[in-house]
Amino acid sequence: MNSTKGGFLIGFGLCLLAVSIGLFLISAPITNQIGELRVQIEEVYAITHSTTYESLYESLDFVTPSIGVIADAVALVPGLSHYAKPLRELTDAASLMNQVQESSEISYEVFQYIEAVTPLCVTGAAFGVLTTAVGGYIITQSKRKTNPI
Repeated sequence: MNSTKGGFLIGFGLCLLAVSIGLFLISAPITNQIGELRVQIEEVYAITHSTTYESLYESLDFVTPSIGVIADAVALVPGLSHYAKPLRELTDAASLMNQVQESSEISYEVFQYIEAVTPLCVTGAAFGVLTTAVGGYIITQSKRKTNPI
């Protein structure tokens, strides 16, 4: 019975070790690349969650339904008609700002998860080695009890 438990622990430990090493080998290049972008990711997240950005977004979102009417009125004013076209282009600004904010949140969260992968791989590998060693010890002890020399 003990040799079965030991065999299970060895198999489980080796599988855990293999999965941990494989995940580490896959995630290490990604972690390094994202590590280089860390400053930019945090900077974009900070900007898109600042009070200035939020108030600008809310203002644009509030004005967006009326921009067409405002642009038409500006087009009628002599000397200001050249501002009508740029005003019409503001209609998408609020939705684009919202998309940028959502993208920065996703990038920031993904960065947090990817940053946690390496310690999990190391812990998984260490636990795999420990489990394999315990399984080997159990098998060794069960063989000594059944076959005394």
